[in-house]
Amino acid sequence: MGVVIITGVSLLGGQLSSVFGRTAASLGAAGAGGAVAPAPVVPPAATVPGTVSGVSASSSSVNDGNTVLDWSAPSTGGSPITGYSVYRADEGSGNSCPSTGYSSVASSVTPPFNTGDDHDNCWRVAAVNAVGEGLPSTAVYHDS
Repeated sequence: MGVVIITGVSLLGGQLSSVFGRTAASLGAAGAGGAVAPAPVVPPAATVPGTVSGVSASSSSVNDGNTVLDWSAPSTGGSPITGYSVYRADEGSGNSCPSTGYSSVASSVTPPFNTGDDHDNCWRVAAVNAVGEGLPSTAVYHDS
């Protein structure tokens, strides 16, 4: 919407600014056709991290066969990852992993993580940032 500047009208006098909300002097050097400053760029709000991928489980060569987990960091969700949560479930039938029944065994850990467990179990890992915890990884089975 453009601004119209009326000149040579003495009838309105000082009331011109009350009608239009601005006087010609308040328009500054840009005048009626000047550029309008762009709206500030607002970064998107942070979300929970993405899903951890590349989870692997191996036997520790140092701690009598304990399971050691390693994984790849997911996307941060716009807020730095502050740690990872590790979940364990008993193996399903035929060395398969169940889809439910996982319980937390550790939080605020970093990879590689020695679980201290030398049993046959299934493992999931979830990343955590200031917003919260992301979805857990696909389960990985380890036969200690």
